[in-house]
Amino acid sequence: MLIAFHGFDFSVFLYGFSKSQRDNLDPKELQIVQQLAARWLSASPGEIKRALEAKELEEVQQ
Repeated sequence: MLIAFHGFDFSVFLYGFSKSQRDNLDPKELQIVQQLAARWLSASPGEIKRALEAKELEEVQQ
């Protein structure tokens, strides 16, 4: 599982895979995941709210 953490405020699940199916991400996949992490970790609260409303993101409560 790849998860981007923004301190204690929030985290974003980015990607998951079974280690029995593959060892790691290839360089292109890693680049994409890093771009996604940067995008969501730099998003404003308003952008996060709009993404949740548009179902681009899904909030998971503990």
